[in-house]
Amino acid sequence: MLIRFLVTNFLSFKEETDFNMLTGNFKTHKNHVYKFGSIELLKGTAIYGSNGAGKSNLVKAVKYLHRLVEKGSISVENPSNPFKLDPKTSQLPSKFEIEFTFKEKIYIFGVSVTNEIIEKEWLHLKGKQKGKEDELVFERVSKKGDSSCKIDINLKYIKTDEDRYWVKHYESELLKPNELFLTKVKSSKKIPAIHSVNYWFEQNLKIIFPGAKFAWIIKHLTERDEFRTFTNEIFSSFHTGVEEITTKKVSFDSFFSGLEGTLSLKEKIITACNTARSKGESYVSIPAPFSGGELAFTLDDTSPSKLFVQSLITKHKTSDNKLIDFDFEDESDGTIRLLDYIPALELILNRDVTILIDEMDRSIHPFLLKEFVRKIMDETNTKGQLIFTTHESNLLDFEIFRQDEIWFAEKDLSGSTHLYPLSDFNPRYDLDIRRGYLNGRFGAIPFLGNLKDLKWNIKHEEE
Repeated sequence: MLIRFLVTNFLSFKEETDFNMLTGNFKTHKNHVYKFGSIELLKGTAIYGSNGAGKSNLVKAVKYLHRLVEKGSISVENPSNPFKLDPKTSQLPSKFEIEFTFKEKIYIFGVSVTNEIIEKEWLHLKGKQKGKEDELVFERVSKKGDSSCKIDINLKYIKTDEDRYWVKHYESELLKPNELFLTKVKSSKKIPAIHSVNYWFEQNLKIIFPGAKFAWIIKHLTERDEFRTFTNEIFSSFHTGVEEITTKKVSFDSFFSGLEGTLSLKEKIITACNTARSKGESYVSIPAPFSGGELAFTLDDTSPSKLFVQSLITKHKTSDNKLIDFDFEDESDGTIRLLDYIPALELILNRDVTILIDEMDRSIHPFLLKEFVRKIMDETNTKGQLIFTTHESNLLDFEIFRQDEIWFAEKDLSGSTHLYPLSDFNPRYDLDIRRGYLNGRFGAIPFLGNLKDLKWNIKHEEE
């Protein structure tokens, strides 16, 4: 569960910027608070800001660190992108630090990187009680002008000559300047904390960008009865008109028989399925190229050479209370997008995960989004966290959020993004915060010039 994220010199973040899920001194919505020793953490946070204010850059910063840990090294596809509006910062490293809970422990992991090397990398265990000092797990510092580095590891993990040789070997040979020590040694059993941190990044931190699709929805709907029931209960409660979401299965040739211009697609799918079969797999999933849904291809057990296509369908009720099938592509963009969020909702309700969603209001009707968020925030048995960016002012409601669960992003005159919570303004509980926000009381809205001064109509009048 996320406690704090710090970012410096990355995209629009010039100075060290602190975003955290720590509670303020408020008594409302007690079911929004998770207690972890002396630390209290929030269930959810909405981040507001005008276009270009940098709120999405916070999600990108977390994603950068996530991919760095996942890949284990700096890559061209995942550049550090330092703040470019100041000549001084463009040559400095970017810095990221994340603090989170996992299995009754608090971890602090951070890196300082350029696009060529990892200058510094550190991992500490933090005490759950106030006043207790952090415990070093490891710290790695690269040597200037040298491909080697210095790695300090807590002595409780390094007890023998073999252990010390293991460290020296990584310092001088095994660890490249662009590689993470954390990822490089994740399979080693010498330091359990390293395995835990890698696992948290892989399984407990989920990031969803606009347009992202959940690629295994058909597999979950067909193989997990509880997920199918959960999904259909959600859609029914939101009154989307969808009575049921299910799948249909047809032969490969039958599915493509009525479609034009799909030869290259068929060849691509056959190649993917043959590759899956060679690996002992029996399932291939791809986004449907002509809809907002998904296509799944299963290899029939009784006839391994034959493919079957599974696609999503929805059932609607007619005026005489009969159910009729619709292809999922016929549904609205909002309904399609809602299905993408269902797996995230299930995770938040049932697992200790942190989910970040950028532009959560994309393609979803404001009232549908409000009910979706309210369902998460009102649920008393949730186990995870939801963090999202949005422009949707209808969510600025103290019936849904606490004062410390609403954050704003705003740029200063130098182009640097600053983040701050609504609780900094200490608003009264009876305040109409939506009106206050739209009137500019809390900042984080676009400042528009007088559109009449643009004189758009001059050329037309002259003509």
